[in-house]
Amino acid sequence: MSCRKISAILFVMVLFFFLRCQINKEPLDPLPQEEKPHPTVDSLLVGEWVLIDSTSDYIPTLSISGYQITRNGYLIHLAIESSTGKLAVIPFYYPDSIVAVDGHFMVLINAMNGGLQLDSGKYVLTDSQLTFIYHEHYSRTYTRSRLWAQLAPPIVSELSTIVNGDTIINNKVHPYPSAYAEYSISDSAETLTIHSMTGLWFRGIKIEMTINNFQGIGSYMLGGNSGNEGQYIGLSGDYYVLFQTDSMYTGMVNIDVWDTVNNRCEGTFEFTAVSYYGNTKTLSAGKFRVPVFR
Repeated sequence: MSCRKISAILFVMVLFFFLRCQINKEPLDPLPQEEKPHPTVDSLLVGEWVLIDSTSDYIPTLSISGYQITRNGYLIHLAIESSTGKLAVIPFYYPDSIVAVDGHFMVLINAMNGGLQLDSGKYVLTDSQLTFIYHEHYSRTYTRSRLWAQLAPPIVSELSTIVNGDTIINNKVHPYPSAYAEYSISDSAETLTIHSMTGLWFRGIKIEMTINNFQGIGSYMLGGNSGNEGQYIGLSGDYYVLFQTDSMYTGMVNIDVWDTVNNRCEGTFEFTAVSYYGNTKTLSAGKFRVPVFR
């Protein structure tokens, strides 16, 4: 890491802790005080808060995420455990830091969560709702909840594969099922795309398989001259590396269960994909059991 980047990170951290002392608008005092120190988090904010969003233009349209705010100023990321439908901690997020008192808040995004960042604004609290107001035109309202609260029906959302010898499994705790199938009909042609997410948008892996002219249970070639495609996408912040099937690098996806009543899809897959630079990823022993969204 360059000296310039280190200096910028140190500056933001010093600013955050300075503001942490100043958020109540009182002057800094270098001498210890006999009175009780001001809390860094309003005690009424401590606990779990969820945001249920059903307005997305993307599939799946429903997502559930949230935070656990701790007394010592940590912001822990929450989402839904698909297999139970219950609110749980996302295991691969690092806790962020929060200062929230007297109607004002600041959040220092952990550098391991996609880059060091400072957010601030005002908050409004009622008995069951917490609204963070970032600026005049943007706010987010959360509802009070608790860990392991039942917020969604349990759903089977599973995809696993071996990639160049490493086992990849989709996220078990995610705002929506992290492995799912998207089914659409356009101009009498049916398309099925199987999606999977492992990790986070800034440090993760996406796998996608698209079957054009989908006809239900059967075997479909990926790549070649099939018009179908398999993709492996390595995510790293604003940078990603795309591997995809083509005329030389191919594979197969087998649809073994296609249940249009219960919206379920199951099958197996394998394919080799190539990057722009000529590197390859071989996905083998792939299998999935996923919900179908339309």
